[in-house]
Amino acid sequence: MFMRNLILFALLMLAAMAGAQSAEDIVRELDRMQTFDRLYTEGTMISTDRFGEKRSTYRAWSRGARDFLIEFTNVEERGQKVLRVDDELYLFYPDAEDIIPMHGSALKQSLFGDVSYEDITEGRNTLDKYDVGLMGSEDVKGLDCWKIEMTATSRDVPYPRQVLYVSKQDNILRAAEYYARSGRLLKLVDVKKVEMFAGGRIMLTEVEMQDELRRGSSTVMRIDKVNVEPVLRDDLFSLRSLY
Repeated sequence: MFMRNLILFALLMLAAMAGAQSAEDIVRELDRMQTFDRLYTEGTMISTDRFGEKRSTYRAWSRGARDFLIEFTNVEERGQKVLRVDDELYLFYPDAEDIIPMHGSALKQSLFGDVSYEDITEGRNTLDKYDVGLMGSEDVKGLDCWKIEMTATSRDVPYPRQVLYVSKQDNILRAAEYYARSGRLLKLVDVKKVEMFAGGRIMLTEVEMQDELRRGSSTVMRIDKVNVEPVLRDDLFSLRSLY
């Protein structure tokens, strides 16, 4: 009996060790599936709060996991651009023809509704910035999901702690929670629609974000058009392309 219990204990320990390793595998695959060599999208952001609804449209280009450019196309913000090159972020206002570097707390400012600048431009190299661990399983909208905790290893991240809910069936993110260093819940993310592409790539085509510090508000980010592997200008992800 003692030997059988000892073997059972050893198997449980091995399973726990495998689970801890699989958390990294899950997050690494999550990054891979959502990273495209080149990508062009057009989309809509819809913010709702006690004052009503506001809409904004945009077009965006990305290259790999680090280069990103978004340009607003609606009348109110037309021509406003946000550029991320590696880890540097810049904001361009067409009326002033001015480029503003974004650093520190400025990144937490609202880009649109509940979405901050760092929310929409964060890169995909997750394991370079977070330690990850498996917290078990949880049902999310009828889907059996891995519950993964991510703890920041650097201060150069939007959120010190994140909890992800990743479907076991297809390794797709279904929901997320973002926390402050104090442990306070900051934002909730609900993935509503996903589109699949060749090579196992995916795109979250409709996501709702709720800022828990702004009760009663939510923002939906919806992708309306996608072009995978478009031809991009050589200087697209540069400061001179903002003018």
